[in-house]
Amino acid sequence: MHHPAYLPISISDGDAAMGQRCLHVQLDGGSAAVYSPVIEVTPKFSYILGGYLKTECLVNDVAYCSVSFFDADHG
Repeated sequence: MHHPAYLPISISDGDAAMGQRCLHVQLDGGSAAVYSPVIEVTPKFSYILGGYLKTECLVNDVAYCSVSFFDADHG
């Protein structure tokens, strides 16, 4: 199956829950992956990550969000 080389991905104010900004990915039979720069975490702080995943018109498909933690060697 052929997937488009470019899918629109943007930061949007319009569809966000509770008045916050959101990452809007417009999939049209394709897939997308979005990464952030490495964020160093230290034992001095506590971290909380929260979010919502909103989907529309998914049929026989899945949507998910993943967060990965790595050691100092990125392993």
